Amino acid sequence: DGAQRKRALGLSRALHEAERLIEAGNRDVPAIERAMAQVLTQHRLRIDYATVRCRDLQTGPIDFQQGVVCLIAAWCDPVRLIDNKEIGARRRA
Repeated sequence: DGAQRKRALGLSRALHEAERLIEAGNRDVPAIERAMAQVLTQHRLRIDYATVRCRDLQTGPIDFQQGVVCLIAAWCDPVRLIDNKEIGARRRA
């Protein structure tokens, strides 16, 4: 329904918020993850995860100069939604 679709937009809005913070120079991973979670919560989505990882998806230190990927999974009622966004440096072919 229309209300669920509006709530589901929270995923893309959360990813855009992460991108905005990173492009503004924020390198505080927990703060970026909290900001994504806040957007998801504002859209009344139940969060599985909202995380920032290095491009190869490994845990550990994140090198923002190499770029990152932000990943989200959240529930909108009975539907589990997932999305991700690469931010920063592009990988060479």
